[in-house]
Amino acid sequence: MEIVINDNFVLYVNGVFLGNFQKSDSDIIPKKYILPIGNFSSGVNTLEFRGNGLHIAGGYIKIIYSTTEPFSQADKYYFP
Repeated sequence: MEIVINDNFVLYVNGVFLGNFQKSDSDIIPKKYILPIGNFSSGVNTLEFRGNGLHIAGGYIKIIYSTTEPFSQADKYYFP
């Protein structure tokens, strides 16, 4: 996970405590966090960031998985 966050935070995955994490060193450069995958499950997962006055300015969560299902590109939809 890479995010820009303004204060230290506690992270829960699917309601289970994952750990305490330190804020980003910069207001514009994301900090990298390694998350153990033990509390993630197949299907929908919920990440909950807890702290005082948290502000996440950006970032992403990278998900890697393997499957035997072939990939199919979704149809494009053009908004009016």
